[in-house]
Amino acid sequence: MYSKQAESDRANRPGLFGKNHALRKELVSEYKKGLISAPFGPHTPDEKALMNQSVEAVVHPDVAPIELQAYAIYEGFLNGHNCFGGGGQGAARIAFTWQIVSEVNGCMIVNTPTNESADSVTFSVGPRWTPRPTHRFSPFLQILFGGRRLTYEIQNPELRDLLKKEWNEGTLPHDPKRSDYQVQYQALGFDLTMGGGIDAAFGRAFAWRVLDLNYSHSWLPDVHSINSSNGVQLRTGVVLRIGNW
Repeated sequence: MYSKQAESDRANRPGLFGKNHALRKELVSEYKKGLISAPFGPHTPDEKALMNQSVEAVVHPDVAPIELQAYAIYEGFLNGHNCFGGGGQGAARIAFTWQIVSEVNGCMIVNTPTNESADSVTFSVGPRWTPRPTHRFSPFLQILFGGRRLTYEIQNPELRDLLKKEWNEGTLPHDPKRSDYQVQYQALGFDLTMGGGIDAAFGRAFAWRVLDLNYSHSWLPDVHSINSSNGVQLRTGVVLRIGNW
């Protein structure tokens, strides 16, 4: 009778024994298992409140909410002209297999005559379907709507040299501007780009867009000798995935 009462009183007694002793043993055990920080060191009020709880790992989504890409682009117009350049793209995930894509790219048209140059700038937005976004190799299909600006410039080097000579001699009231010796042709119209490709993932943060093949159609008149109504685009670049690591 006496021994049971004494044992009960000792278990409920504050100090080094009783409940405090059991609590210390529990804290030391959890510390050794790596579940909590040092139980008897200095802690903030929040750490004291969470001392007896396990540390929960941060859970990241399997697919990245945001993707950013920089890429090189080649475009061949069906009338024979070729265009080389680059662009940038951003994609926001709206569902597990769907993204909204926005991009801007530009390229320089090659093999133009001497003292002539041409370039193309495209800006567009649209949906992308990604049926296997969590796999090492992830294919996709997309359709983008936007606009294209096509520019063709012809420079007159003889007139440029003459105007600069007159400026140096003081017979010209202002330094010659490009528009004084250069003619520019330009058109702006709607553009449609559709196609697809495949990404190869390297960890959770990076992927290489191995292939991105698209057909483009522009509602533009001919600009000098350039017809951009129909073209085939080939792209490749690095993708940065944000939010899943």
